[in-house]
Amino acid sequence: MQTFSFHLQCHISAPPEPIFAMLIDHEGYRFFPGFLTSKLIREGIEHRDGVGARRAGWFKGTHVVEEVLKCEPPHRIEYRTIKCTIPLDHDRGVIELVANGSGTDVSWVTSYGVAVPVIGDLLGRMTRASVNKSIGNILKHVKREVERTQGCLALAESNKN
Repeated sequence: MQTFSFHLQCHISAPPEPIFAMLIDHEGYRFFPGFLTSKLIREGIEHRDGVGARRAGWFKGTHVVEEVLKCEPPHRIEYRTIKCTIPLDHDRGVIELVANGSGTDVSWVTSYGVAVPVIGDLLGRMTRASVNKSIGNILKHVKREVERTQGCLALAESNKN
């Protein structure tokens, strides 16, 4: 089985906390490009969207269930896909947020294979561009929304003085 890997990065002009909050919150997924809806199947141990949480998402004809493996606010989220319309062999995805100057560097690394005999590699190649685009669109959305919100907060703060 062939493995398809992704490593997307971006810089967001905001501290890690609001970025992390947007990426961990399953209810906000419905605002991500391509997502239709999402729901919490099982709450996490210490936080509803934290370690142990299982979240289901529906987008572009695909149903995915993910489990949060590690949650280190506001710096790291690790997850794995445990169920998908396309039978994926997905061990882990990692989202890291590192404060850098006046903003945050975000890194999203994941890989998967398609667990279907004979045609799995073909299905993987067919889905590769779509997965890459989906993750990229999520990061662009988070960047746009968080930076917009941070700009509004800064403006409100300057108007107080």
